[in-house]
Amino acid sequence: MGVNLSVKDGRDAMKKWLNALLKVLIITVAGSVVVVMIGLIARWQTPVQFSDGFFWAGVVLGGVGVLGSFGDKNMRFNAGVKYLQSPPQEKYTQLSGAEDENARVKQSVMDSGKSFNSYLLLFFSAILIILIGYLVTVIF
Repeated sequence: MGVNLSVKDGRDAMKKWLNALLKVLIITVAGSVVVVMIGLIARWQTPVQFSDGFFWAGVVLGGVGVLGSFGDKNMRFNAGVKYLQSPPQEKYTQLSGAEDENARVKQSVMDSGKSFNSYLLLFFSAILIILIGYLVTVIF
C-alpha cells in the first residue's frame, strides 16, 4: 500500500509540473501574440524592432512577477472580500475572536504560496519571451 501512495504522489507531482509548464507556455504565447500584433499595427519592419518589443514585454512581465512576489496580495487586497464571502458562522467566529489561530496561519501560508507560484510562472514566461526576442535577432 505504501508503494501505491508514492506512485500516486509522483503522478500528482508530475501533473502539477505539467500544469505549470502549460500555464507558462500559454502566458508566453499570449505575450508573444500581443507583441506581434503591436508590431504589425505599428508597422515594425526590422527584426531588431520586434526583438526590442519582445525584450520590453518580457521586462514588464518579469517585473510584475518579481515585484508581485514581494508581498502577499491576498492579505492586502482580498481580506474584506474573504470576510464577505464567508458563511455567517465564520463571520461570527472572526468577529468574536474565537477563530482558531493555527487554522488561520495555515490558510495564510497556503494563500501566499499560491500567489507566489503564480508570480513565479509570470517570471518564467518573461524569461521565455526575452529568449524569443533574442532568437528573432539571431535567426532573422
